[in-house]
This record gives sequence, C-alpha cells and structure tokens, in this order.
Amino acid sequence: MKIRTIASVVVAAVFSLAADQLKLNDSSVIFGKVTKIAGGKVTINNSLAGDITVDVSAVAEISTDEEVNVATEAGKTSGKFQNGTIGETKLADVKNLWRLDDPDPTLPPPPQGRKWAYEAFASIDGKTGNTEKCTVAGGIKATLAGPEDKLLLYLNGKHARDSHVTTEKEVIGGIDFERQIAGTNNSWYARSEYEYDKINDIDPSITTVAGYGYYFIKEEDKQVRFRIGLSHVYRDYVSDKESESEMGMELNYHHEFKLKDMSKFTPLATLITDISYLPLFDDMMDNYHIKHESSIEFPINTMKSLTLRLGVSNDYYSKVAPEKERLDTTYFAKLVLTWE
Repeated sequence: MKIRTIASVVVAAVFSLAADQLKLNDSSVIFGKVTKIAGGKVTINNSLAGDITVDVSAVAEISTDEEVNVATEAGKTSGKFQNGTIGETKLADVKNLWRLDDPDPTLPPPPQGRKWAYEAFASIDGKTGNTEKCTVAGGIKATLAGPEDKLLLYLNGKHARDSHVTTEKEVIGGIDFERQIAGTNNSWYARSEYEYDKINDIDPSITTVAGYGYYFIKEEDKQVRFRIGLSHVYRDYVSDKESESEMGMELNYHHEFKLKDMSKFTPLATLITDISYLPLFDDMMDNYHIKHESSIEFPINTMKSLTLRLGVSNDYYSKVAPEKERLDTTYFAKLVLTWE
C-alpha cells in the first residue's frame, strides 16, 4: 500500500508540472490537456482516461500549461489560465475555449467540400552602372474553392525607380466570386477591383463587373474559360482633377495548363494566360482598358510549395494623362510560396 501511495503521489507530481489542471468543487483535481469549453462544459484529455467532460459549474479553478484562446460576451483573447483567470477574464465568463492550433469554433466552418489555399509572391530586380534601376513587387492571394464555386481575394503592389525617378507605383486589390449554374460548365460571376496608379495619374480606379462565364474545358490539369459581363468603372485623374463614372462591358479569356512528366506523374510546369478587354459604352473605340498576363511556373522544391514564375504582363489604357505612355509592359520573375 505504501509503494502504491508513493507511486500515485509521484505520478500526480509529474502531471502537475507539465499538464493542465481542473480543480473541482469537491477538491479533487484532474490532470491532462484542456481541449475546449463549449455549451457550458469543459473537456480535458487525460492520457489514461481519454476525454473527460465536466460541467463548468463543477470546476472551482482551471490552470493551463500553454496559451489558449477564449471567447466571452466582451470579445476574444488568448493567454494562460492561472489561478482560474486569463488576465481579468474569469472562468465563469468564458463561452468558448480552444487551443491555439485548433479552428475557431465561434466562426461558421466553410461549407463541406470547400477549402482555403494561399499564395504569396515577391520579386526584386535591380541594375547599376550608367543607370540605376530597382523594381520591387509583392502580393498575396487567398482562394476558397469548392465543387461548384470559388472565392478569390488578392492584393498586389509594385514600386520601381529609374535613375532616382519613380517610374512605377501601383497597388491593386480585389475580390472575385464565381458559381457554377446547375452543375454545368456555365457559371455566373461578380468581381470588384481597386487600383491606385501614380504614374498613370489614377487614384483610384474602381471596377465592378458581373456577368456570365463558360468553361470550354474544366479538368484538374486543364482549364479554358471565357467571360462576358457588364461593368461599372469609376476613375479619378489626379492632375487635372477630373473623374469619370461610366458603364461598360468586360470580355475575358483565361487558360491554365499543367504539364506533367508522364513517366513519373509529377508536375513539370504550369502555363497561364489571362486577357481582359474593358471598353466603356460612352466611347467604346477610344476609352478602354486592356490587360494581359502570360506566365510559366516551375516547382523548385520537392514539396511543390515553392515555385519560380516567369512571364510578361501588359497594361494598356487608351486614355491617360498628358505625356504618359498608354502601354506598360513588364517582364517578371517571381518566387511564389503556396500553402493550405
């Protein structure tokens, strides 16, 4: 009996040094890992007994070895429970608790079959000698894709100087939502884009489009899509203090091909082209915007999460400020990081 008692004391001491604790109203203590609080109950995982669920009202005090997230009527916070509180937050005020690496239970989960994917890129180009040139670009993209719809959020920026003179300074951000119609290759879409372009004297340009899309090919490794939609463009020209707000249309072509090593079924490269033509109804022949980008992307690590993207983009405005060029052409090399 003495040996068993000593062993129990030693085990309890070890647990108490490196484990969460629930001190109950009857003075008993449960050691383990507090995993959640929801619906008025706290769950603690014990290595011997598994998950143990206790009413919060039966808990006198809670202590956590690591930081946790909590939600109350006043908001959300994180930290360690010490002596029954996180800062000024008491256990009785906690509506939900979850570990730092667990999803937030207070937010609605994505619909079944949808998942988020993320992408970030960066590029730096420079030249010294007779002239000094430097171009810095970066951006981030988030995509929530499901069997029948896709949401795209993006933000890109670019800054370039040539012989100490700024030649490019722009920021573009937007949202694009697309949904299939009755499970066919037909779809409807809506998107909105904000653009700031100091060199072309635009601050801002806001384009909103809604329309119809059709996938000529929609496969895992190959997509060819065409869109047509009605647009509204609001554009401010800074130097002459003019603005325009016009209705127009959008024609867009997009294709994406993934090339594979058929002997190993591993990806070799991805080819992407996107072309948009946006004329305004007021003067379709003389007031329009054309965007084009073509690129090829190669994986450069075994996990396929880091790629090198090489390509060219063209941005043509038929109407620009005096002494400004209508066409901007950029050749780029980007390091792209993707994750889910």
